[in-house]
Amino acid sequence: MATVDNSIVAVTSINDQDGLSMRNQAQRHGSFSRIEVYRYHNTTKNSDPGGGKVTDSGIAVPSVNNQDGILIDYYTQYNGNGSTDDGWPVKDRWISFMDMFNNSRWHMEKSCRQFNVDLNTHEEILDLYEAIQFVAAATFVDHRFILAVVMQESGGCVRAPTSNYGVPNPGLMQDHNGTASCNNGTKAQKPCPGETITQMVQEGTGGTSTRVLAIGSSDMETVNTTERLKGLRHLMSENKIDVYIVPSEDSHQSEYIAPCDARRAYICGFSGSAGTAVITHDKAALATDGRYFNQASKQLDSNWELLKQGLEEVPTWQEWTADQSGSNKTVGVDPTVITAPDARKLAEKIEKKGGAGLVGVKTNLVDHVWGDSRPPRPKEKVKSLPLEFTGKKFEEKIEDLRKELEKKKSAGLIVSMLDEIAWLYNLRGNDIPYNPVFFSYAIITPVTATLYVDSDKFAPDVESHLGDKVQVRPYNAILEDTKMLSLKPEIEQKLEANITEKQSVEPKRKFMISTKASWALSLELGGEGEVEELRSLVGDAKAIKNKTELEGMRACHVRDGAALSEYFAWLEEELVEKGTEMDEVQAADKLESIRATKHRFAGLSFDTISSTGANAAVIHYKPEPGNCSVIDPKAIYLCDSGAQYLDGTTDTTRTLHFGTPTDMERKSYTLVLKGVIALDTAVFPKGTSGFALDTLARQFLWEEGLDYRHGTGHGVGSYLNVHEGPIGIGTRVQYSEVSLSAGNVLSDEPGYYEDGNFGIRIENIIMAKEVETKHHFGDKPYLGFEHVTMVPMCRKLIDVGLLSGKERKWVNEYHKEIMEKTKEFFERDERTMRWLERETAEL
Repeated sequence: MATVDNSIVAVTSINDQDGLSMRNQAQRHGSFSRIEVYRYHNTTKNSDPGGGKVTDSGIAVPSVNNQDGILIDYYTQYNGNGSTDDGWPVKDRWISFMDMFNNSRWHMEKSCRQFNVDLNTHEEILDLYEAIQFVAAATFVDHRFILAVVMQESGGCVRAPTSNYGVPNPGLMQDHNGTASCNNGTKAQKPCPGETITQMVQEGTGGTSTRVLAIGSSDMETVNTTERLKGLRHLMSENKIDVYIVPSEDSHQSEYIAPCDARRAYICGFSGSAGTAVITHDKAALATDGRYFNQASKQLDSNWELLKQGLEEVPTWQEWTADQSGSNKTVGVDPTVITAPDARKLAEKIEKKGGAGLVGVKTNLVDHVWGDSRPPRPKEKVKSLPLEFTGKKFEEKIEDLRKELEKKKSAGLIVSMLDEIAWLYNLRGNDIPYNPVFFSYAIITPVTATLYVDSDKFAPDVESHLGDKVQVRPYNAILEDTKMLSLKPEIEQKLEANITEKQSVEPKRKFMISTKASWALSLELGGEGEVEELRSLVGDAKAIKNKTELEGMRACHVRDGAALSEYFAWLEEELVEKGTEMDEVQAADKLESIRATKHRFAGLSFDTISSTGANAAVIHYKPEPGNCSVIDPKAIYLCDSGAQYLDGTTDTTRTLHFGTPTDMERKSYTLVLKGVIALDTAVFPKGTSGFALDTLARQFLWEEGLDYRHGTGHGVGSYLNVHEGPIGIGTRVQYSEVSLSAGNVLSDEPGYYEDGNFGIRIENIIMAKEVETKHHFGDKPYLGFEHVTMVPMCRKLIDVGLLSGKERKWVNEYHKEIMEKTKEFFERDERTMRWLERETAEL
């Protein structure tokens, strides 16, 4: 492979048919998709045409998105620098990775003939797919470019021989001086191991000296933070700050954050998802919970004290901060990354300890220390989501919101939660891992609608989608505009007062923000007394799905259920029949590759929890490459996973056993299953909260003196965040404040965990609906649930003797429903059909 400097890569397709679809593996053979790499400027070749690497490339991307681009049904050669000024199409019109891979697959099946070696197997082609996706995510190189080079250099043959022009150039990408190969020139290896395929793609993409880690993986090495802290403390002195707080959150209180917002991880070296760093001029502390004690102790260097939250006599980070503020010290924080209520509570603690107070430092000090090495803010495209998926025009949503503003006599609403903005405007993005959202703010008043987003991120359809009904302002203009808005009502009311002394002037209308909005927004509006904080009006509306969204949830869960059944059938065959040794990450990657073939798939909805044996007892377990376990077929296997589809979001947990479970495992599983059924079949009056329903799922465990330490259910978005407020089922106080309504979508997921032994969780997605009852006490409508998850329960783990006749009937009817709705996916898949027939047979 030649060295390419300053490259821009485009791929187009000429294909009269769709080729071999991974979705159904139908044998359709049309003309092969032609893939070309076009180079401009300073293109040089080494003495070895098979070796090299890409440097200073224009093909770097911040994330992997299987829905990027669209299929182009003609072939055109482009020259120049890749810009539209040079005649190139906009990047959104480049072929998508999935189309490109599917179109190339027929050739992959035959390409090894040119080398007189065994043809690629189905599994090897899927391993190649997974390898490209993994390396693209780890290196930020566009997955389409990687595939294009693979096809150019080897046609996708995993047993391509090693060429040698002074140095060896092995494998799929003929990588310069590489080491990975399944054909050293004397013997071709079959099968070609998945890890070897990944290494070939890794070396060909990132260079043979690079070390590729999965996105989100935790390198457990200690990080030296001495220089980082020195730089931060210098800035603290310049800003007259004695104590500085670095939370984990971004400016939108997102559950997941973009790499550019990982400030806490940067300053202390701890890469876990939860924690707060607090720095003084001579001390530094990191507070995190029990999930991360071990990881934090390994990653933190000697500069840091670990505050193990939840242990007796260990202060919270707020208490530790307040203690350090004594003797009139000033505590500082970036006001955009802490909520207004949290800032007030912290300020009270600081005052009680004799601190000078809490101040908002408008410039984030960690960003200055991070400097040029800080990752850029994502620039992923923002696209409109068609009415066929949203069920309601954004104009109608805004009008409904304005009616609520009028009821509350409000001057307007500032929306800061990213999923709320995406839902309100029927737009989706890819700025945050697993969540199809984009960095933005919105301000809605009785007469205006303003969207704060950098317009260069818009796909071509967005401007026409928004039309002239929405003003678009730069993302960074929000604070300045908010300050101006805070002055506007006062000016207008003074003008009204001058019209006539007899005319009474209504009280000044305040702007509303949610309780999760940043302290910075509250300050710009004038502070606590000048703003109204409340649970988000948009969040409440979003939580009640319309008919289209509910139908989308039903449909995507059928496809997703089929993917999970296919995966479990495959996994059982590999572990039990073939005796394959496979770790938790390899299994999770396989599941993702199966899901990726399903219609309207857009990515995962969270990191897959693939856990065996004792790991299943860790509720938030996250397997990492090189830091996970080999799956034990004689132990419990728990898989909690989900996906994003254009028509909905999924989240399913199943616990399986491929050997002989113990009596305690069967009993525990059955008690958990009884809890799932109890909540699924519950009928309750309108106005009932998830807080009140929580005991239904726990009652059978409680009778045995057992329980679980997590909520029973959370709200789920519609092609949005998998964890969605404000509803939920559990013991959190906020769940008692919001009653359930028809149209709510939630999870039903009780569990039981024995530390160091096994863990069990069963999770279905359920949708609240009105149900008919014989009586109507209090003239109230009554609600129940409809389940949409279509994956069988594990028969081996069910102790039928513990089920009532009604519960046994529920399981049998549920399994019959699964068979009827998913069997069409397995007409040519005997393995999965056999597995499904066995698992759904009557109890």
